[in-house]
Amino acid sequence: MRKLFLLFLVISLGIIYSGCNKDPEEPDKYYDFNTVSNDFMLTYLIHAEAYFMINDVLLSMEDSLEVHPDGVYQYDSALVTINPPDIDVYPKTFVLDYDATRALDSISGKISGTLSAKYLETGTEIIYLFDNYIVDGNKVVASDTLLNNGVNNGTISFEQKILHSALIKDWSVRTNDMVTFDMIQSIYLDTANLQITIPEGNGSGRASDSLQFFVDINTDYPLIKEANCEFFWDGIFDYVVKEKDDSIIGEGVIDFWFPQGVCDKYAIIIVDGDGYRVELQFNMD
Repeated sequence: MRKLFLLFLVISLGIIYSGCNKDPEEPDKYYDFNTVSNDFMLTYLIHAEAYFMINDVLLSMEDSLEVHPDGVYQYDSALVTINPPDIDVYPKTFVLDYDATRALDSISGKISGTLSAKYLETGTEIIYLFDNYIVDGNKVVASDTLLNNGVNNGTISFEQKILHSALIKDWSVRTNDMVTFDMIQSIYLDTANLQITIPEGNGSGRASDSLQFFVDINTDYPLIKEANCEFFWDGIFDYVVKEKDDSIIGEGVIDFWFPQGVCDKYAIIIVDGDGYRVELQFNMD
């Protein structure tokens, strides 16, 4: 798991607009969108990277059990336990234990789940929980679900539900900074080249500064992750930010193609507010 942090370059273009009915004594309100954008990207990418790891583990599980018939083995940075270890017996439970290996300083805790049938079999359901799972000091409280919907256009189609997720920021100092998040999205897995494509999905949540965020995957620009790339290298979220009273204060995009359309660690967030534009560069590494 990579350390996630935000490097912001805030560019204000133009002059903040003042309406004719506005109290001249009332100061103009400028939103830099730093916290809300950081909170969404941090939360979404933690869930995405957990899915990438689970996908890798379950795709290779049968081969791993051939070599480790007791069902216990290390995969990447986690100690994996599969029970029952008999290849043909389902349902199974699985645990990815990062505390057991201490291979990464940035992540601790476990992901525990159930697998109803073979991973690539239509109708299989995977439910996994985050157990004291902490990434870069941020604790995740969530339960995610994957449902195998079968073959679609030559790829395996999954529906992923991330419901009632909470990210507690700076867990070690017990702050009150919490991000809530819900999302449902479609995931296509090409088993030939292991490319992951997310063509549609929508989500929403509340950032630690109480601003609300709403995201929709732009169906013309699906999120794409290739097997040899750690990050999403292409795809666009349409992005809306609202105040606590549900008034829209910013609209824009989150673009993973930036800056060159190749496998790199950057995405850009562009938000148009009332008379100004903000550009935020996000580093996924």
